[in-house]
Amino acid sequence: MDGPEDSEMEVDGEEFDSTIPSDTDFLIARSTTDDHYSYREPEKGSWFIQSLCQNLEQHCPKGADIQTILLSVNNEVSSRGFNSKQMPIHEVALRKKLVLRPV
Repeated sequence: MDGPEDSEMEVDGEEFDSTIPSDTDFLIARSTTDDHYSYREPEKGSWFIQSLCQNLEQHCPKGADIQTILLSVNNEVSSRGFNSKQMPIHEVALRKKLVLRPV
């Protein structure tokens, strides 16, 4: 039985190329969605950066992957504030878990 790599494939448009797409293995983390404010404390920095730094310090030594860390950041930042709310977002096109090891 042929697997997906052994079978022939047809595509509409340009000729099929089986190499890795050019828009792979990237991660973009943003402090908020489009058309919304990103809040910050003048002495401590933005809510997003504060939470990101704290979570990196806390979870990287434990071997947590970046997507798990960003999920924690999203939960923390979105629950902050009384009259103002903020929701960070991230776009991910990673093919493997990304773990940042402390130096």
